[in-house]
Amino acid sequence: MRVRQALPLVVAVSALAVAAGCSSSTPAAPPATSTSAPGGGAGAGSGVGQGVGETGSPTPGGTVPGQVEVPGATAAPGGGGGGGTVPTVTPSVSTSTTVTASPRIVSFAVTQQPSCPEGDGPYRSPGSPAVVSWVVTGATSVTLSVDGPGGYGTYGTTGSVTLPFGCGAVGTTYTHTYMVTTNGGTGPAASRTISASATQR
Repeated sequence: MRVRQALPLVVAVSALAVAAGCSSSTPAAPPATSTSAPGGGAGAGSGVGQGVGETGSPTPGGTVPGQVEVPGATAAPGGGGGGGTVPTVTPSVSTSTTVTASPRIVSFAVTQQPSCPEGDGPYRSPGSPAVVSWVVTGATSVTLSVDGPGGYGTYGTTGSVTLPFGCGAVGTTYTHTYMVTTNGGTGPAASRTISASATQR
């Protein structure tokens, strides 16, 4: 009777022992391994390190990763992109020389000859005045003189003037002189003298 009561207890103890042995013999799960993305190169850790290297200072040799060094190429001064050297343009200045001619008397002449009065009494004819004309260049005006120094009048560089002609005794020839002198301009003044004659009849 005691043997039958002890048999279930032995069976229970054996079952617990078997269960404990199975749980202790279960193998541990293998450690997780990192796998690289297809075609991606290094993993997360190496990727961070490479990123810092590309955005930081250049690698030894003077080149930055990702740039292509062209043999013989020279960077533009100042580090600008594509500017190169701007050519300096020097404007040309043209000079002209103005030649100013000295005053010159182109022409000066008696354009109407004078005459003295003629006849006696009511049939006496009056005389006619002298007319002189001139053309001058390189001056601003002219001075006309009659019978010697002293100005008779000042006129423009081109013109004419009518001058009375004085006469006297019958049978006498009278002569009057006319001189034109330039005023202004560059250089010495120019002058010229002409004369006109008439006989009293």
